[in-house]
Amino acid sequence: MSSGESVKFRAVVTNISILDTAWGERVVKVDLTEERETPSTVIAPAEQSELARELAPIISQLMRVMPLFGGSGKARLLRLSLYLTEDEWEQLTARPTIGDVMEVEVAKSSLKVRKEE
Repeated sequence: MSSGESVKFRAVVTNISILDTAWGERVVKVDLTEERETPSTVIAPAEQSELARELAPIISQLMRVMPLFGGSGKARLLRLSLYLTEDEWEQLTARPTIGDVMEVEVAKSSLKVRKEE
């Protein structure tokens, strides 16, 4: 496949949960996320008020200690959620587990997810 016909990215399995649908059946939800760098500081333009300039360092500090951003300057971005019926999940001989690194490829007429070795 030539360049531009597909997009590939790596993601990590971070959540596997069982949910009940509106139809009363249970499904297995598998979430794939990507870790990304978060902005290190809050930048306030010069035309901002004095209050905004004073709050910028406080907001920056809060962002570093919030659990979502985890102090490391990284945040998880949900890239793909896959829903399988319980029967489909049971049919899988090799089920994904939390921490598995997956390669996702999106092409014109297909979506492929495979575990990286």
